[in-house]
Amino acid sequence: MASASSQEDESFTCPVCLELLRDPVAIPCGHNFCMRCIKGCWDQEDWKGKYSCPLCKLTFSARPVLYKNPLIAEVVEKFRKTRIQAAPACGYAGPGDMECDVCTGRKLKAVKSCLDCLMLYCDTHLKTHNELLGGKHTVINAIGQPQERICSRHKKVFEIFCRTDQSCICCLCLMGDHKGHDTVTAAAEWGNKKEGLGQSQRRCQQRIQLKEKELQELRKAVENLKSSAQTALEESERTFTEICSIERMHSEVKGLIRAQEKAEVRRAEGLLERLEQEIAELKRRDAEMEQLSLSEDPIHFLKNIVSITDDPFSTVWTRRTFSQSFFEPVNGSLSALKMQLERTLDSIFKQEIAKISAAVTNAQIIPDIKCPGTDPELPVRRVHSKEHLPPRMSDGQALFTEPVMREDFLQCLRYERHMRTEADVGMSEYRDVLLTETRKGPLDTNRFTPLSGNPRGPGNPPVYLLNMKSATAGEFNKKVFGKSSSRNPSNRTIMLVGATGSGKTTLINGMVNYILGVEWEDNWRFKLIDEETNKSQAHSQTSEVTAYQIHRTDEFPDEVPYSLTIIDTPGFGDTRGIKHDREITDKIRDFFTNKKGTDTIDAVCFVVQAALAHLTHTQKYIFEAILPMFGKNIANNIITLVTFADGQRPPVLEAIKAANIPCAQTDGSPALFKFNNSALFADNTGGSSDEGNFDYMFWRMGKASIAKFFTHLGTMETQSLTLTKQVLQERKHLKTTIEGVQPLIQKGLSTMEVIRTTQAALDKHKTKIRENKDFEYELEVYKSEKIDIPAGTCIMNCHGCNYTCHYPCSKPNDADKRGCSAMRDGYCTVCPGKCIWSVHHNMTYRWDIKRVTEKRTYQELKSKYDKAMGEKMRIDKILTQLQVEYYQVQGKVAEMMETVTECLRRLKEIALRPDPLATPDYIDLLIQSEEQKARPGFKQRIKELQEVRERAVLMQKVAQGIVLNESAVQKMSKMSKFKAEFWNWFS
Repeated sequence: MASASSQEDESFTCPVCLELLRDPVAIPCGHNFCMRCIKGCWDQEDWKGKYSCPLCKLTFSARPVLYKNPLIAEVVEKFRKTRIQAAPACGYAGPGDMECDVCTGRKLKAVKSCLDCLMLYCDTHLKTHNELLGGKHTVINAIGQPQERICSRHKKVFEIFCRTDQSCICCLCLMGDHKGHDTVTAAAEWGNKKEGLGQSQRRCQQRIQLKEKELQELRKAVENLKSSAQTALEESERTFTEICSIERMHSEVKGLIRAQEKAEVRRAEGLLERLEQEIAELKRRDAEMEQLSLSEDPIHFLKNIVSITDDPFSTVWTRRTFSQSFFEPVNGSLSALKMQLERTLDSIFKQEIAKISAAVTNAQIIPDIKCPGTDPELPVRRVHSKEHLPPRMSDGQALFTEPVMREDFLQCLRYERHMRTEADVGMSEYRDVLLTETRKGPLDTNRFTPLSGNPRGPGNPPVYLLNMKSATAGEFNKKVFGKSSSRNPSNRTIMLVGATGSGKTTLINGMVNYILGVEWEDNWRFKLIDEETNKSQAHSQTSEVTAYQIHRTDEFPDEVPYSLTIIDTPGFGDTRGIKHDREITDKIRDFFTNKKGTDTIDAVCFVVQAALAHLTHTQKYIFEAILPMFGKNIANNIITLVTFADGQRPPVLEAIKAANIPCAQTDGSPALFKFNNSALFADNTGGSSDEGNFDYMFWRMGKASIAKFFTHLGTMETQSLTLTKQVLQERKHLKTTIEGVQPLIQKGLSTMEVIRTTQAALDKHKTKIRENKDFEYELEVYKSEKIDIPAGTCIMNCHGCNYTCHYPCSKPNDADKRGCSAMRDGYCTVCPGKCIWSVHHNMTYRWDIKRVTEKRTYQELKSKYDKAMGEKMRIDKILTQLQVEYYQVQGKVAEMMETVTECLRRLKEIALRPDPLATPDYIDLLIQSEEQKARPGFKQRIKELQEVRERAVLMQKVAQGIVLNESAVQKMSKMSKFKAEFWNWFS
C-alpha cells in the first residue's frame, strides 16, 4: 500500500522541480513536465539549435510547440486534493522534528519509535508496521537517536541497570564487566527513580511556594521601607524647614529688639545730659547761697538775694521711666514660642531629655565643710585626687558621709587649706601653699550589703556583697552594678570556665575588689559571688550561666579604662556526672545564641590550678567541651588563668603545651596569667609594715597579677561571635539529627537482620517448605507505638511519617516549627519522608520503636511477593527479591548517614575543635577514670557515658564512611552471589 502510494506520487511529479505538476505539458517523447520548468530548460539550449528531453535525453531538431494537457492537469488536481485530505495530522517534518525512516521523498513527521526495530514511523507506516508484526514489538512515543538504546559493544538492547556503575547494560555486559555488580531490571529502576523524582518535584514545588511567599513578603517589606524612608525624609524636611524658620525669626526679633533699644537709649541719653546740666547749675547756686549766707554786709546781701533765689528750673517736665516692663510684650511672645518649642522637643527628644535630666539630678551640692586646724575665714575647696590615706579609721571616728555623686562607690572628700609661710628668711612677705588631704568615706549601704557575722575571724575585715540589679535576659541570669555613662562607652567581655574547686569564684571576687579600688588597709572587702551558700566542694558553687556587668566609675584604676562584663559558668566535673556537664554546655550555647546575650567577646579564660603536672580527665573534658563551641576566629582570644600560683613556673604550663590547645601565644608558649588570692580576705590588722607578713605579700602579688591581666585585656582584639553562633547552631542541628536518626538506623539495621534471617531460614529449609506451605519461622522486628509524655512538655511529631523528630522541642507552637533545630530550609532532616515543616505538630505523645519477636509463615511471605510482582513466585525468586530489598534498606540507611556526614563536614570548616562526643576512645578514658575514683554515684555516670558512647561510635563510623554491621569482604561476597542469582532469574 505504501509502495503504490509512492508510485502514484512519482507519476504526477515533475522530474525537474520534484513537485506536483503545474500546467502539465507533454513533449514528443511522452514525458510530462511543468510548462515553466521545460521552457526554462529549453531556453538554455537555444544557442545549440537542438533541444532534448531532460529525462530520456531524446533530441529534437526543432523546438516543439508546448500546449497544456487538460486531461493530465485535471488528474493532477484531483490527486493533489486527495493527498491533502489523506495527509496525516502531523504533516511534514519541519526543522527540529524527527522524520519517518520509511518515507521517501519529502518525509513526514515521526510519531512513534519501535524499541525492537530501532526505527521511527509516521502514522501511515506505523499502521503497516503493526499489521505486519501483529503488535509484538514495543512501540513508544517518538524519541531521537534510538541507537542509543543499543549496546555498542554487543549490539544488544539495554535491558538492565547497573547500580554500581550507574549505567544501562545489556544481558551480555552482565556476564562480563558487570559481573558481581548491583543490578536490577531497567523497568524496576525506572519505577524507583520515577517515584523519587515525584517526591523531589513535590519538594521543589513546595519550596517554590515558600520562596514565592518569601519573595512577596520581601517585596512588601521593601515597599514599606521605601514608604517609611519617604515619610521620614518628608518629616525631616518639614522639621528642618521649621528650624530654619526659627533661626530666621530669631534674627528678625533680635534686630527689632536692638533697634528699639537704640531708640530708647538715645532718648534716655538726651534726658541724662539735661539733668546733668541742671544738677551742675543747682550746685553752683547752692554754693553762692552758702557764701551769701556768710556775708555780714546788709546792702550786699539784699542786692544779690533776689538773683540767687530765683528758680530758673521752675518749669515742670514729664518724668519718663525706663524699666524691663518696656519689653514685656516681646517677652510674652517669646515665652509662648518657647512653650510651643518645648512641647515639640518633648515629643521628639523625650528620651534624650530624660537622660540629661537624670544626669543633672545626680549632681549634688556639697555644703561648706570646715577643716580642723585651719582659719575659719579661709575658703575650703575640693580637688580630685587618687591618693588615699594609709591609716585605717576607727569605727568611732566621725566620718563625712555626704556623697559627691550618687554613682560613687566610695565617697572621697578632698580639702584644700591655705597656710602662710615665710618665703625667705628675713622677709615679711608671705605666700600661699596648697596642701591636699584625702580621706575615704564609709560605704554606701545602698550599694553594698554586709554579710551576716564574720565567718573568717575577728581580725578579718568585714565582707560586703555588691547589690546587683537583675536584668531580664531570657533563660540566663544577668546582673548589673552601677549605671552606664556616655563618658565610658567601651566595654570588655570575658568568660571564665573551670573545673569544680579550681578557684574560679575566688578569682572573680579578687577582680571585683581590684576594680573597686580596695587597698590592703581598708576595713572592708567585696564579694560578687558568695561561695559560702554551698559548703560542699563536690558540687559547683555556680549553678547557672550568669553575666555580671560592672559599669565603670571614677574609682576604677587606670589599668581598667572600660566597663567589664564577666560571664561566669558552672564548674565542670562534679559528682553529678556527664549529664550535668552536658547541661552546662547547653546553657553556654543558649547564652551565646540568645538575642539578649552578647554578640562579641574579648577573652575566653580557662581557670586551672598551678600544681597540675598533667591535665586531669575532667580538665581535658572542659577544654574539649568548650573549644568546639567557638569559631576559628576565637583562637587568639583564648588564655589560661592559673590559680594557687607562686613565683615559680607553673607545672600546668607544660601540660597545656602537651594538650596542643589552640590559644593565644606569648614567646612560643600559651598565654597565661598567674594568680594567688589566698590573702583576699586575710587578717589585715597587723598593717603592711610588719616583717614576715606573708598575707600582705600575697595581697600585693594578687593585685599586681590582676593589674597585668586587665592591662593585657585592654590590648586584645574584640572578636565577633557570628561564626561561633553558626557553629553552635550546626552542633545543635547535629545533636538533634543524631537523636532522631539513631532509632531509624537501628530500625533499618534490624530490617536488614530480618531479611538475612528470613533468607537463611528459607535457604536452610527449602525441602520442608516445598512439602509444607505453612512452614513457620521466628523473627525479631521493630514496631512503633505511642507513649504519653508529661504535661507541659513540648514535642515535634511528623503527621505524615508517624515519627517523633525532636523531643523535647523548644518550639511549642506549630507555627514556629520551621525554626526547630531539626529543620533545614523548611524541611525536616530526621523523619523518614523528609517532610515539610507544616506537617509537624506538638502532640501529647511520642512515637517509640520497640523490638518484638513474631512468628511468620512461608505462605504469608509468598502471598506478599505474588501480589507485589504480579506472578507466582518460586522460592528461589523470593530469595532473590529479599536480597534486593536488603540493599534497598541499606541504601536508605546510607542516606540517613549522609545528613550526619554533611553536619560533620561543615563543623570541620568553621569550628575551632572537633566534637569530643565523636571520639569513643576519649569517652572510654572518662569511664576508666570514674571506675578508678569510684566517687558517689559513679555507676550511674558510667551508664550515661556508655549511652553517649553509642552515639559517638555512630558519628565516628559515619565520618569514616564505614558500612554498619557488615565488613567490606562480606558485602562483596554477598553482592557477587546476588548478581549470579539475579542473572539466573532473568535467564
